[in-house]
Amino acid sequence: MWRLPGVRVNRAVPRHPNEAGPDVWYDQSLVASRMKTTRYFDEQVRRKRSYIDPQWCSDVIATPLQRERQRDGRIRYWGEVTVPGEVSSRVLRVVTLEDGETIHNAFFDRGFRKEGP
Repeated sequence: MWRLPGVRVNRAVPRHPNEAGPDVWYDQSLVASRMKTTRYFDEQVRRKRSYIDPQWCSDVIATPLQRERQRDGRIRYWGEVTVPGEVSSRVLRVVTLEDGETIHNAFFDRGFRKEGP
């Protein structure tokens, strides 16, 4: 099995000893969604933006309002999420690595403007 440097695979079943190296680990708060995340997302984004529900990130990737590839190959996804206790929805931007599934960053994008018709 190949892996990207710094990528941590999160899933419900224990990994087989021959499946991956030491940089792959399992975060119990993300087990249900079986998300792949980078070390930066786990150590920085989740610490600084603890109010962002990881399930929202999965939902945005699954049904984005807009998708755009960055020059460095990473992919931006925008999607609407409803924060509990708030009346209106907000736009969450999720940035993944080139594979389109490994989450690298996530934040509310107040300046989002939908492109075209």
